Amino acid sequence: MATQFIAIQEATRIFSKAMQPYKKWLEKVHISSLIEIDEKLYRSVCTLSRFNRKYLRKVVLCTEQGEIVKSQELVQRHFEILTYLHYFKVFSNDIAFDATQYGEEKFGAVKRSLNKLYHELFSKLSKSEQTAITEHLTYYDEMIYWLDELAELSKECLKLIEQLKQLTADDTLTADFIDYMHRMMIKREKIRNNVEAVILENGLKVRRSIKAILHDDKYTKHISNNDDKTRVLVETDNAQNIEYKVIQNGKKDWKVIEKWLEIDKGKFTVEKYVSDLFDSEHAKIFFLVNTKLIATEHWVYSQKLKY
Repeated sequence: MATQFIAIQEATRIFSKAMQPYKKWLEKVHISSLIEIDEKLYRSVCTLSRFNRKYLRKVVLCTEQGEIVKSQELVQRHFEILTYLHYFKVFSNDIAFDATQYGEEKFGAVKRSLNKLYHELFSKLSKSEQTAITEHLTYYDEMIYWLDELAELSKECLKLIEQLKQLTADDTLTADFIDYMHRMMIKREKIRNNVEAVILENGLKVRRSIKAILHDDKYTKHISNNDDKTRVLVETDNAQNIEYKVIQNGKKDWKVIEKWLEIDKGKFTVEKYVSDLFDSEHAKIFFLVNTKLIATEHWVYSQKLKY
């Protein structure tokens, strides 16, 4: 668990004293900014390794007076807030990249090329081949829409991240700001899930057909500009590479979800994974898994404390 937005500065005496019974010699105690929960202020008090301060080890929630909070409801809220702060640190580079990936820039030219090919080859294509191309054009429209949505949201997330980078121990993470982090995280997860689902679904349904059409000599001889064909084929190859990475990550996530949420999801299939990605509830998976992970491995009172 990344610490940059959590461990803001070394702990003052009262907070060091609170963590003292639980820390090891190799750990240093740090505190977060103030955290507003139910109109009261708290701090996250955590330990970091003296040798690697990038990752969280132990954590407790304390009052401003340095008293450890054990209320299950407050502690759970604390884990949720840590998850938001962790999320915007570990995905900050991805968010910066997504902010530059507008749909028209990525798919506008290739959509025009495929549309031109469609009209040139229409009378020679079978009904199923015509349908494959129209579905692939729809795929481009969907990718343009979702990438634009993701780019705009990512710009808002970057502003949020800049605010987090400026945090000091005297600042307060207000209830409104915490709620905003939650909403932005869930919205980003939904949009990214849709992007990945659209890519995978296209691979299941029509991408192979498009490649077969554009490699078939009986059609290619009727193409007026081979640059159009090349542009479409390059995009299908790129999508196939992305699809492979998404599937590999999906298989890993499948096992992580089963472990931390203690459920049996059955055998991984691309079809089942696409269905999960399109389900808006799947956007909560990172949130659910990481709050459970903090409670299990990082909370000082956990029976399975890792550190």
